Amino acid sequence: MPECLVVIYHNIASSRLGWAHDFKGVQEDVFVRQIAFLGRSYERLTLRQMIDHLDGRDRLPAKGWYPTFDDGYKDQLFAAVEHLQAAKIEGLFFLNTQRLETQRLLTVDKQRLLQYGTPSFREFLEAFCCAAARRSPLRDDGRFAPNAEHIAQAADFYAEFPFYSNEERFYRKVRDCWLTERQVEEIVDELFYQFFDDEAGLVQRYFMTWDDVRALQAAGMQLGGHSHAHPFLTKLDAAAQRADIRRNAALLSEQAGVKMTAFSYPFGGFNEDTIAALEGAGVRLGFTEDGLAETADLADPFRVSRLGPERISELMNGADVLRAPTRVR
Repeated sequence: MPECLVVIYHNIASSRLGWAHDFKGVQEDVFVRQIAFLGRSYERLTLRQMIDHLDGRDRLPAKGWYPTFDDGYKDQLFAAVEHLQAAKIEGLFFLNTQRLETQRLLTVDKQRLLQYGTPSFREFLEAFCCAAARRSPLRDDGRFAPNAEHIAQAADFYAEFPFYSNEERFYRKVRDCWLTERQVEEIVDELFYQFFDDEAGLVQRYFMTWDDVRALQAAGMQLGGHSHAHPFLTKLDAAAQRADIRRNAALLSEQAGVKMTAFSYPFGGFNEDTIAALEGAGVRLGFTEDGLAETADLADPFRVSRLGPERISELMNGADVLRAPTRVR
């Protein structure tokens, strides 16, 4: 089977951009070293090549790689694209269209600013857990308390991402397992405006506009969907998933002239309703975030594995990251 290293990047942190907040992305110099290493060790792939492979018109190389970028951070354009162009590498940029349409932060953006832009993650964690306990009927069992026992018990949550601290794992366990999508939105809004007051300025500073998106296209990059509003799709019913995905596809078509053929699952989560909605929208490839190398020859095109930059750093240091995933829907 071919080795297909699909890499997921979020923000590209660059001191030359002079921005105040880092969203726990990869440093620009690390990014440059990684694409140089991958360029020496693997053959460059394109989105067209992968789709042609699905249709039987092409075959994947024995060792290929492809960079993808989630969430539409402006620094992806200004700190990544020039390096991709210089190396003649195509990148696939997955976009949320609600922020582009409204120029307002998404709930996930506010969460990340609270996590990584406030003086103390512990302060944010305690405030989040307190607000969660007030809203949930489960509050009486004490599970929301961010004490040492509960934090230790969360050590295996999202174990495929070794860079999370146990406190961060506990936060995600509370958020992902015990709260509804609406409850998370309410809590994040409540806390966000205690710490930040210039939402419009944050959008302008950190996130792409439609003009930036068109600049990506002009630079030879590919565009894909990352949902309209970045919800936990698996917390939505089938109709709500279809509506979000269709809006994502419609705006990419209207504003950028792009037919959405590739999609990145927000938070890496999907179910059969998600796949049905994507198939109905004409999407051919669905990319998850499972920390694994894609070694199944795209046998399941709606579960294409991706590794984060920390796994590429491990590979550069001699580690074996080619652990084949178990395909379960």
